[in-house]
Amino acid sequence: MKESLLITGFKPFLSNEINPSELLIEKLEKLGYNCLLLDVSYQEADEKINQDYLSKLGIRKILSFGLAASREQMTIEEFAYNEINQKTKDNRQFIPSSSFIVEGGKETLRTSYNPDYLVNMLNKEGFQASLSADPGRYLCNYVYYKSLEALAGSALFVHLPPMRKPTDLDNYLSAALLLIKDL
Repeated sequence: MKESLLITGFKPFLSNEINPSELLIEKLEKLGYNCLLLDVSYQEADEKINQDYLSKLGIRKILSFGLAASREQMTIEEFAYNEINQKTKDNRQFIPSSSFIVEGGKETLRTSYNPDYLVNMLNKEGFQASLSADPGRYLCNYVYYKSLEALAGSALFVHLPPMRKPTDLDNYLSAALLLIKDL
């Protein structure tokens, strides 16, 4: 059911002038999917990725995409961590005062989906994908942790590498459609 799935991506941030997750979200929206483009902002993540807000919208699953500028292939994130990088400001020039996403929250949350299966499925279909246990400690991890917490594990985060050739966005879209179908 399209309506119960929310697909998120991020606007550009730091020195990354193009965020492929933003372009992917634009394409998925045109195909009729329920999408949310997030600013790279802790405040916006808090406002939009919480149990009350998601419940009002009937969201039961989240598939998130973000940019991992140093990676060479798509990575499926298995875990999110209750940690915040307190060195890097978000797009609104904010750094949280706490090093925890949720004070007293679980140290690690894991997706309820089978990330090994999803990586194998993508690779079998000709995409380059790998498993990751490090979503960073910036907004990707923040949104992933909040999604997993709000939806009892029914969330998945996929890091995209930078676009290096014109066909990359089409490949990301094809891979995203496979993941959506599987979720």
